[in-house]
Amino acid sequence: HALAPARAIVTALQRMARGQYRTKLPRFRSMELAMIGSAVGELGGRLEEATEQRAALTRRLIEIRDDERRALARELHDEFGQNLSAILAFANTIETASAKENHDSGIAQDARMISQATHHLMASLRDALKRLRNPLPEELGLEASLVNLVDSWRSQSAARPTIQLDLRGNLADISGPAATTAYRVAQECLTNALRHGAAREIWLRIERRAGEDDALLIRVEDDGGGDAARVAQSTGFGLTGIRERVAAAGGSLSILPASRGLSVAATIPLAA
Repeated sequence: HALAPARAIVTALQRMARGQYRTKLPRFRSMELAMIGSAVGELGGRLEEATEQRAALTRRLIEIRDDERRALARELHDEFGQNLSAILAFANTIETASAKENHDSGIAQDARMISQATHHLMASLRDALKRLRNPLPEELGLEASLVNLVDSWRSQSAARPTIQLDLRGNLADISGPAATTAYRVAQECLTNALRHGAAREIWLRIERRAGEDDALLIRVEDDGGGDAARVAQSTGFGLTGIRERVAAAGGSLSILPASRGLSVAATIPLAA
């Protein structure tokens, strides 16, 4: 019994380390323990306030970054898009004129190579613009935007890995930052699995866990191997970005080995 007050304080500190800053302590008879308990309670309050302020700042930084992404998308479309279209038109004109006038076939061949390179650049630009512009949940809703995301990857090449989409629970009323975060996490994880892995199959599951702990679970798993520990320590822009988004939403992110590859899972709380 004499150790019970000390255990209560230690338990409170352990909970703080896990992010549970508010722990109700018993009333202590000893003045020294009462002072320690009061200090622990005050520390918990300050940590909670600092955490909330940091999350609010992160959300604001994400908003600013999203505004910059949209501005960059407009500039890329207006400047690069128009110039690439002009280059393609000039190359087609040169190829056509060379064929009509029976000039050296080398000119026509060069023009065709310019056209092919321009088409490749235009495809890369379209892919970049998709990632930079407003996320589709703002327009279509979360469920439709995820279907659109997977369909767009499937349509690019038949040789790409198979993508299995599994939607569970009611996603209709999920909007705002939670929907945007879920979409961005799915988008980034799919992109990484497709571009940097040797996966033959990728599974994307979005699950609404209703009830008292209303939350959204996003899981992307692939069979392309990979070192989960190395990926988890990555400071790349894409992974850092989704970490920031999930943290700002009050959620959690984990990167773990799967049976034949990697599993990235994010939990986003929905309860107010």
